[in-house]
Amino acid sequence: MLSVLLIFLVLLFIVLYAFVVQYIIERYLILKTVRLAGSGFSYKGRLEIYHNGQWGTVCDDVFGDADARVACYELGLGYVQRSFNS
Repeated sequence: MLSVLLIFLVLLFIVLYAFVVQYIIERYLILKTVRLAGSGFSYKGRLEIYHNGQWGTVCDDVFGDADARVACYELGLGYVQRSFNS
């Protein structure tokens, strides 16, 4: 009975360890959480964010100039005065 409990505890530890490692990798080691995709240029393209382990496109319905300034700053593009929507 003790060996079954020990095996259970070891398996539980392995599962918890895997979740903790995944959390640390996603939270602290993935440095780039914003990117521009689909154009081949570093300064234009479709804005995507990394969230919950996958890349997704940002919807532009309520995306304004203030949002564009934050995104450009995160991308290392500096300050922009105005965003353009194609």
